[in-house]
Amino acid sequence: MENTEQKNKIKIVVADDIPETLNMVCSLIQEVCPQAEIVGKHTTLKSVKKSIDTLHPDVVILDIQFSAEGKTAFDLLEEYQRNQKNNFKLIIFSGHCEPEYYDMAFRYNAVHFLPKPIDKDRLNDALKRTVKDQHSKKDIDAKDYRKNKLIVHTATKSYFITLDDIVYL
Repeated sequence: MENTEQKNKIKIVVADDIPETLNMVCSLIQEVCPQAEIVGKHTTLKSVKKSIDTLHPDVVILDIQFSAEGKTAFDLLEEYQRNQKNNFKLIIFSGHCEPEYYDMAFRYNAVHFLPKPIDKDRLNDALKRTVKDQHSKKDIDAKDYRKNKLIVHTATKSYFITLDDIVYL
């Protein structure tokens, strides 16, 4: 059962340059999404990048402004988009709710944009959407596995045979 539970866990990296806000967001995530496993909590974009590259999270939740570094989350996201390595779902949150930020967030394929202070129900909706996307991706992977295969059922077992392996029918 533990293996199934581990497979259903959603690995999340969270970042905000204000430690108190970061802790509050992490607490809310754990409250509304029991299958969430926060694998990284960061106050700098440099540490977020390292975490994404090594831990390969399912979801990345980022504040926009990182004043101490003089950068924004979009600087980091641009790097991943340019290298086509953004294999994670993105949720953006910010106290800066200008239309340009919404536009930029969705340009980088954000699933949701949450204004600060973060509303628990909106966070729950955003996480549900990412969980749903994760499950549908796994369903697609399962369908791809069966693609170009013949299923042969016997009395005790079922076999998936790749069509290329069939010599004679």
